Amino acid sequence: MTMSKGLDNFKSNLKKRDQELWEDFLSITYNTKYFDSCRDVVEYYTRQRHQNIWNSLEAKIFKLIIDKFQDTLSIRLESFWYYLTQEQGDLAGILDKETFYPHEFTKKVTRNFLSKLFDEKFQAKRITKYETIGDRKHQRTEYLFDYKIIQKLVQKYNVEIPIDSVILSGEGGTSGELLGNHVDDVDHLFSKQSVQKVTPIAIQTPQNSHEIDNVETSKGVEK
Repeated sequence: MTMSKGLDNFKSNLKKRDQELWEDFLSITYNTKYFDSCRDVVEYYTRQRHQNIWNSLEAKIFKLIIDKFQDTLSIRLESFWYYLTQEQGDLAGILDKETFYPHEFTKKVTRNFLSKLFDEKFQAKRITKYETIGDRKHQRTEYLFDYKIIQKLVQKYNVEIPIDSVILSGEGGTSGELLGNHVDDVDHLFSKQSVQKVTPIAIQTPQNSHEIDNVETSKGVEK
C-alpha cells in the first residue's frame, strides 16, 4: 500500500476542528498495523478536548444564561451581573469591588468580560436602551440571543435545557446562523463504512458529543 492510496481511501466522521487536527494523522496510518493504536489515541485526546470545553468558564457562564432566560432570549447585563455575583450557586467565587474571582478558574470576570463573551463567543445582539428614573436618564444594556445559535451552543457546551425553558419553544430571540467556521458536530469519531468499531480506552465519549469551535468576529466590545 502506498501512502497516497491510504489517504484516498480513508474516510472519517471527524468534523471541523477535530478533522483538522487528526484526520491526516489517521489517514497516514490507515491499513497499517499501527492504525488501531492511533485511532485509540485520537479518541482519547478528542474526548479530552471536548470535556475541557464542557468544563470551561465559558460553559459555566453559558449554563447560567440558560437558567436566567425567562419569556425571551434576552439578558440585561446588569441583572445578569447581580445574578452571577450574588444569587447563583453553580459558579462559586469571591466578589472584590467590581471583579468576580471564580474559585475553579484563574480568569477574573468583570462586566466588560461578560460583554465580550456575549458578543464574540455567544454572538448575541447588543441593544442599548435608556430609561428615566426620577429626573435622571440611565443607560441599560441588553443582549438578545439567537435561537439557532443557542441550540448549537447547547451542544457545544453539553448543557441540559430545563423543560420549561423558552429555548424549547423556539421563540423569543433572533434567527440567524453562526458566523465563520464555527460548527463542529461530532456524532461518531469514525465512519462505519471505512473503519470497524473498537472499544475505546481510558475515556468513554458521552452520548451528546457535539462541539462548536470558537469564532473570531470583528464586533465591538463594551467598554
